[in-house]
Amino acid sequence: MSDFKCKRVKMLRTVTSIQHYHYVTELTDLIKSKSSPEQSGVDDSANFVGFFPTFVWALRDFSLELEADGKPITADEYLEYSLTLTKGLQSLVLTYVKAISSGELPCMKNSVLTLAQIENSAAVQKAIEHYEEQMNQKVQLPTETLQELLDMHRPIESEAIEVFIKKSFKDVGQKFQKKLRDQLVVKRDAFIKKNMDVSSAHCSDLLKDIFGPLEEEVKQGTFSKPGGYYLFLQKKRELEKKYNQTPGKGLQAEEMLKKYFESKDDMVETLLKTDQSLTEATKEIEVERIKAEALEATNRALAEKQNKYELLMAEKDKSYQEHMKQLTEKMQQERVQLMAENEKIISLKLKVLDHIISASSCVPIQHECIRLGVGGARL
Repeated sequence: MSDFKCKRVKMLRTVTSIQHYHYVTELTDLIKSKSSPEQSGVDDSANFVGFFPTFVWALRDFSLELEADGKPITADEYLEYSLTLTKGLQSLVLTYVKAISSGELPCMKNSVLTLAQIENSAAVQKAIEHYEEQMNQKVQLPTETLQELLDMHRPIESEAIEVFIKKSFKDVGQKFQKKLRDQLVVKRDAFIKKNMDVSSAHCSDLLKDIFGPLEEEVKQGTFSKPGGYYLFLQKKRELEKKYNQTPGKGLQAEEMLKKYFESKDDMVETLLKTDQSLTEATKEIEVERIKAEALEATNRALAEKQNKYELLMAEKDKSYQEHMKQLTEKMQQERVQLMAENEKIISLKLKVLDHIISASSCVPIQHECIRLGVGGARL
């Protein structure tokens, strides 16, 4: 083999046209030759020089625009810029090495697919991490309503989608974007549950603090006397009002109060039955009133569940629209960029064509001059 490998390139138009030669320049770094430790221990990598000739890159007819990132550069700077490490090269190299080691035939298409899977999986993970970080920083639990939580979730979800869009690579069929959407729903629901759990725990502690003294009075028999039942109801309503006026309980405030009162039904029923000052008719009326209050609380809870369901359905639609919006914007940007690159290529081709036409048009004239000159000599 020759000591030199020469590659002549004519009329490179864009950085894209030159990128596939970048892999050749990596050979000297990727191929390491060293003798086995079991042998003489002497490095014989010099023996392999003959098998790996020097690579010479000759660039001629250099007529493309010398600029990078909108700034003018020299020919040498352009070449250095084109040899900059390409994103994903490490993954491609590892894929090739793995294929060769297993006896398979390396395939660029398979390598690109593998690279896309690696990059897009990382993009999904990065987007989820951004979502969790921002939600933990900006959302103070518990929120008073579900709507309040969703209003904070929406812009953070949009940011996470943007993170994915910027880092994704060849997401054919939006497979990984759909995966991101599903994971964002899971994370959102986890925050909703956490919000409810924090609210429930806070309300439970608050109920113990507010109603604890009243329960102690019941145990001590303070209300076990004629008229004790109505005295108990009066204090109970005062404490209920205090509970409702306490801020920061979260969206489980009413549900936890309802469960607390249900857990004390036996205690209230005992006080009602043992109050000797109440007639049987009065007791029956009071029982019906208690049932009506319980039914009203149940209806409010059902209405709240229905409202929650409707909010989540609306949020699902908004989330889908946001995903499609950002995907459409990315496709539009890529389309504009591709059109701009095509216009540059067409413009360059036209310049080269004009040059060729100008050069070729001189040939007939020269021939005619020669012919006339010869003819004049004959005359």
